[in-house]
Amino acid sequence: MRIQWAGSPNYDLGRNGQHPFIIVNHIEQGTNAGTAAWFAQTRSHVSAHFGVDTNGNVLQFVDTNNAAWANGNVANPDRSLQLPWSINPNYWTISKEHSGYSGIGPMPEAQY
Repeated sequence: MRIQWAGSPNYDLGRNGQHPFIIVNHIEQGTNAGTAAWFAQTRSHVSAHFGVDTNGNVLQFVDTNNAAWANGNVANPDRSLQLPWSINPNYWTISKEHSGYSGIGPMPEAQY
């Protein structure tokens, strides 16, 4: 697997003393190319660490030492998980986007 850099300007430098320990998976609602174009714009105010297309090709948008802007505030958390809910979840997560659309069949094996 080869990871291609496709940097986004939308991230927080560092992780505010936190360390990532959760991977959050999202569906792009489109393609890696479209997501890369959107993440490249400062006006989008969004990013993720990685994007994986249906062939298994990976784009990296944000260095994992930095916090991507992928995850919003946590609402009604399950307190049994003992997570730092009061801290921005972008500081303790790695975010991956997957090409495709929600509810449209399983992902191809290469994408897993």
